[in-house]
Amino acid sequence: MLSVATRVGVLAMLCLLALWTEYLNLKIGYNNPRLVELSSGRTVRMFYEFSDAFFSFFGEPVEMAQRNAGMTWSIRLGGVPFTDPVAALTVFMRNGRMAPGFWPAVALSGEITPRTSPLPNIDESLAVWTAWP
Repeated sequence: MLSVATRVGVLAMLCLLALWTEYLNLKIGYNNPRLVELSSGRTVRMFYEFSDAFFSFFGEPVEMAQRNAGMTWSIRLGGVPFTDPVAALTVFMRNGRMAPGFWPAVALSGEITPRTSPLPNIDESLAVWTAWP
């Protein structure tokens, strides 16, 4: 059950990050709920107002929206970057070191990938991600 809840949470987070990109565009472009409704409709205005209230709780809405952005392979949450472990390996092989944003992904990938191999096996990783309890 926890596995399903985690997957649903990750999916919801990715959808919100994508929608918050649109919110940021509307906030910078219009900065007015009424103009948002006129250009995009009532549903988008409601999401705009919800997002504005949510980000206002943590500080300046535009700044907070910019600190929480990204998509599937590279995101920022609260200003902390999270990046794909395969990208971390690529950067490490090229530069001999990794930026701090790669460490959360590397730490979390230990729970996802098999521990018997230093490099993740794609087939086994996919089996872990797609297996339902």
